[in-house]
Amino acid sequence: MCYIRSMKKIFIVISLLITLLCISCDPQWVIDSRSTSVSLNDSVSPNTESVVISETVQETSPATIQLGDNEQIKVQELENEVQAHDNFIANLNDYLKCVYSGFASNDNYESKFTAFSIKYNDKFYLITAGHCVHYNYNGLDTGKYTYFKFMANFTNEYIYPELLIYDNDFIGNNDYAVFFTKELTNGLNTNSLFNKMPSTYTLGCFKNNINVVKEYNAQDYDTESGCPIVNIDGEVVAIMTGYFTDIDIVLNAIDNIK
Repeated sequence: MCYIRSMKKIFIVISLLITLLCISCDPQWVIDSRSTSVSLNDSVSPNTESVVISETVQETSPATIQLGDNEQIKVQELENEVQAHDNFIANLNDYLKCVYSGFASNDNYESKFTAFSIKYNDKFYLITAGHCVHYNYNGLDTGKYTYFKFMANFTNEYIYPELLIYDNDFIGNNDYAVFFTKELTNGLNTNSLFNKMPSTYTLGCFKNNINVVKEYNAQDYDTESGCPIVNIDGEVVAIMTGYFTDIDIVLNAIDNIK
């Protein structure tokens, strides 16, 4: 009898141990660390080796910033400026087609320089710095050159325009020369608001091995005399001379040609 009772006790203890072991190994029973209570989680996969307790995160909408009138104007100005620069880059090849490599000579001297064409009063003119036609500065006087030829970017042919008028007052910034030929078929537009332009650029000539496009700097000697100084819309506002000659001076000279 004692033996049977002992066996019953052992059997009961073993049964309890097996029951506890099964409960601890059942993946459907997980501990919620936030409440320390046992709960049934039906979403746990039977093959899950470890249980990750997830928390619900409440999504919040991003904060909105209300701009005042002044701030909205500044944002619009920046957007317009970005668009203007995009347009400048998109049209750059067309602008550069109006830039020329120039050559001039007489019996004693010769010179290489840059020029550009403009459209004015439904005609096309070739423009450069006046000292490229007749250099007279720092004790050197080349005399007026008598032979001229020009070649545009993206071409391999020279044109031989007629010199209409020039002024080589380098110090007084009246430094320009105007040529004409019927062979000119394109040209840059002009704008007389040079001193009000926030951004201006010089356009160069491939053949003269100078910067094709560069932000204007009067003291920049990597830019050549005769280059056009243009605004962000690609309009000529001045001639590069070592300083600059306002395009208005050139247009007035054209108006006074007889």
